[in-house]
Amino acid sequence: MRTLKDIAHIQVGLTLSRTRATLTNLEKYPYRSVSINAFCENGITMLQGYENSYLASEQISSEHLTQEGDVLVRLRDPIRSIHISKAEEGLLISSLIAVIRPNPKIVLGKFLAFYLNSSLPQAFFQSKIKGTAIATIKLSDLKDLKIPLPSIERQKTMIEWMQESQKQISLFGQLIEQKQQFQHQIFKSLLSKE
Repeated sequence: MRTLKDIAHIQVGLTLSRTRATLTNLEKYPYRSVSINAFCENGITMLQGYENSYLASEQISSEHLTQEGDVLVRLRDPIRSIHISKAEEGLLISSLIAVIRPNPKIVLGKFLAFYLNSSLPQAFFQSKIKGTAIATIKLSDLKDLKIPLPSIERQKTMIEWMQESQKQISLFGQLIEQKQQFQHQIFKSLLSKE
């Protein structure tokens, strides 16, 4: 077991209100930012269509932009994480989100994202959440999270198994949805004959 701060660089995103462009700014810099609604309930993939447009008064440092391999953690309850792919690079990260840049010699980003979304750390998160109106977890608590670390080869095997399992769950979900639609159509058809 290692603490998260020992195996990765962790920081909170940018407070967007500090760099938001106003009418008086002559130069404005367009960005797309990651929404906290982009964190899916199942899996570690970012939901598409939840990026927000943002105009900054200055160029934003690359440390606040997503990079391939990053793990983003939603700091508001429910605490969820996503793994950033190559296609999702360059998105602005707000202060509602923590960015974890794992040391790839010790922990793989996808393994870390799957672990953070599992039931194992959720009891820890729930014990650290503060606030009632907007329940959040502090960055310092996230840094102190203890993580079991299998070998890199074992992490790769676990990632493959989780991804295959995720595909099957998604397929079953689609089948259930199609079956429900078919059931409603048959019911409506039977009613129309009465």
